[in-house]
Formats: sequence, C-alpha cells, structure tokens
Amino acid sequence: MKRKLAVVSALALAPVSLVAADHFWIIGGGPTPQASEAQIELNVQWVVESIREMAPDALIHVFYANGDGPEPATVEHMAELDERASTFDALARVFGEQEGNRLRYREHRIEGAEGGTAADALLPELGRQLAALEPGDQGMIIYNGHGSWAPDRASNALRLWGESTLDVREFETLLSGVDAEVPIRFLFTQCYSGAFERAIHPGAEATLDLAPGNRCGFFAEDEDRLSEGCSASIKIGDYRDYTTFFFAALTGRTRLGDPVEGRRDWDGDGEVTPFDAHLYALVEGRNADLPRSTSEVYLERWQPWYLRWLGTDRVPDNLYGDAARIMAEQNDLPASAGSLGAELDRRYTALLARVQEQTTRQQNARARARALQNALQTRVGERWPTLLHPYTAGYAETLAGDLEDVSAFIAEQPEYDQLVALQDEADDLTVQLMELDRDVNQIEKLRRTTMLARSLAQLERHGSDEEVAAYEQLRSCEALPLVGG
Repeated sequence: MKRKLAVVSALALAPVSLVAADHFWIIGGGPTPQASEAQIELNVQWVVESIREMAPDALIHVFYANGDGPEPATVEHMAELDERASTFDALARVFGEQEGNRLRYREHRIEGAEGGTAADALLPELGRQLAALEPGDQGMIIYNGHGSWAPDRASNALRLWGESTLDVREFETLLSGVDAEVPIRFLFTQCYSGAFERAIHPGAEATLDLAPGNRCGFFAEDEDRLSEGCSASIKIGDYRDYTTFFFAALTGRTRLGDPVEGRRDWDGDGEVTPFDAHLYALVEGRNADLPRSTSEVYLERWQPWYLRWLGTDRVPDNLYGDAARIMAEQNDLPASAGSLGAELDRRYTALLARVQEQTTRQQNARARARALQNALQTRVGERWPTLLHPYTAGYAETLAGDLEDVSAFIAEQPEYDQLVALQDEADDLTVQLMELDRDVNQIEKLRRTTMLARSLAQLERHGSDEEVAAYEQLRSCEALPLVGG
C-alpha cells in the first residue's frame, strides 16, 4: 500500500517552552588575504543585514578572517584600471601579470565581529557558545568561504584563517555538545560542502543512522564538486551563488533590492522557511551549484539499487516532481518523463561538445599568447636587462625612471596588439565557458531533481517505519521557521 508521508509538524519537534533566543553564527573569509575575495565579504555583510531585517531580536555572532588582528590586508578585490595602473598594463601583459595589475588588498569591513576564524581560537569559542544553548533556543551556523577536499570525505574541511581548518568530524563533535532539544541548522556554501551532511550522523559516518538531537543542513554543492562564487568582482548584480538565491527567497528581495520572482513558499503554509529557500535556490538559481539538503542526501543514500531504475517513465506528483516540471519549462524541455530523459541526453551531449570546442580555443589562444610574451620579454630584456629580475633594486630604479618609456616601447612592438587580442579572447572565453557550465548544470539539476522525486515516492511505498521517521525528522528540522521555530 502506498504511504503518503505526512512530514511531522515543526512544532512537534520544538520544545514545549517558548523560544528563548534565536542564535546565528556567521563564519566567513578566506584562509589568506589572497583567498579572501571581496565577494565573500559582501555575502557576509548581506547575510547579516538580511537576518537583522528579518529577526531584529536574534543574537548574531560573526567571526571573520583575522577578526581585529594586526594584518593590514585581509580582502582581495579587483580595481578598475586608473591612470597609474594603465601605465603598468603593457608591462603586466608581457610578464603575465595582466589580472594581477588590477588586484588590490585592504582590511575587511565586517563590523561587530566577535573574533577571527583561526581554528585554535574559533573552535573553543564556538563549542562554548553552542554548549550554552538551552531548550527553547535554536541556532543556525552559516559559512561563507572556501572548502578543501580529501579522499576521506569526512576530512573535507572549512578553510579558516591562517590555513587552519575545521573538518566534518570536528564539526560533528561540536554539534554533539548541543542540548538534544535545541534545533541546530547549518548552511555551508563552500566547495565540496556536501560532505558536511555527514555531521547529522554519529561519528560523521555515511550511514542512515541519525545522531542524537535535532540537526540538519543545506549545502551549495556535492562533496566532490566546486561551488560557484568567490570572485574578486564587486559587481553585486553578477552574483548567482547559492547564498544569493537562498537569502533572496527568505527576504523576498534580490541583492539589488528588486522583488523576487518565482515560487518561494513551496509547502504552501504561508511562511518561507529555510527548506523553502533551499528549493527556491535549486529551481531558480541559474548557476554552477548543485545544491542539496540533509533530507535529500538521506533519500539518495536510502534508495536501494534495485529501485533506482524503476518508475523512470513518469515524474511523480510530489514536491520534487513539481520542481522538476518547473525547471523543465524554464529550460524549454518536455515535461513527460520519457521525452524529457531523451532530450536531456541530447542537450547534455551537445553542450559538452561546445565546452570542448571553447576549451580548445582558449588553450590555443593562451599558447599563442605565451609565445608572444616570450618574444616580447626577450626584446624588453635586451633594452632594460634589470626588468628580467623583479624584486631587485635595479628593477625598482628602472621602473621609477623609465616606466613610461618601457610602456611606449612595448606598445610599439608589432606583436603587442596581437598579444592583447589573444589575452582578451582567452578572458572572453572564460566567461563563455562559465555560461556553458551553468547550462550543463541545469541538466544535472533536473536529472537529480527527478531522481529525488522518484526516491521520495519509493520511500513512501517501501521505506520502513524507522526510515520514514528519520526522513520526516530531517524534513521537519529543515522546515522550522528561520526564527521562533
């Protein structure tokens, strides 16, 4: 008999007493100034502003990069070419520092940070604050930064200041110190973030068993994939990362302040919860992220191999089936399962061919540019030998006295215009390849969403009472209101 899952009401898992406090821990920044791109800083600022707008009484704990440490430069950003930088442009192009000529570094602008993210200081303090939570409280941990990959995925980690780390097992240990009645959710957006799904299981093992307590999370990517974002660009309108779509759904507005379009309240209860925001990011996010939640990974891990290929002739009528049909319509794809599968395969093959073609073009452009660089470096070195030895006194003296002459000399060389054209072509192809990667990802998202629709339908029919209860617990945790749950 088919069993329709009735996901447990969020109130059923919440403490009887009124919520005492809503805590948000926002951890951000890179492990070094060179890996602390301005986009991360702006994401953290926007998240903090969004939470303060939605939950003025919430307790927000921010830990960012070096905190108030002595380092004068903790954020990398891309500046426009001003007059002085333009004077260096020819030299930078010839010696392979075209992008570096625009890079600048400054102190971070995160206000009210309680400290930095160096693991030796962050982990004890985070553990102390989590352990102090009491029944009636709830917490959410949000990370915006970089991640690292390991063959043992439970060793995938957050990259913290000073190249320190917090891996999955250490994170699970931190969560084990939380009172079992306190709901704890986490939103991780870094590369390889999906590995942190294991933090809901005892010892961070890849199992169906759930650890004591009420913990769940959302992730921008799989445990083996890079995430979109972390650009040095500061053009907010270009941002398409998971954080951007997730909080746009919660606030109802985009990063630019425009009203959000698309379905936000997926369960129709009149309130946009983090689970709704996750589905919004999944369906509406045209980016290179392949997001997932703990309940979705549970479905994938639960599905027996012998059920994987059953029911591929239809898309079930459930939450993920609805999402798949909307995504198919957005991408001008057929809604019926049989036609959809064939068209996805055809389009996927065509896109991969275009990716290969553009990649080859880019590789050729870069190879030809390197050959021209070598020729021009030799010619410049014959006239100004000190320029072949950067970071020396002679190099600095030459630039101080002859920079304009050097730039003019390079610009007069017959190969220079061709070098500029090849470098610009390679840069343009980078943008085109990113767009193609996003197109490919829409197919991968749609494939995965239809699989989740089938897995959910199969769990309803074939799952044991214990398996169904575990799934419902995760879904209820994910669907708790952002505050006051």
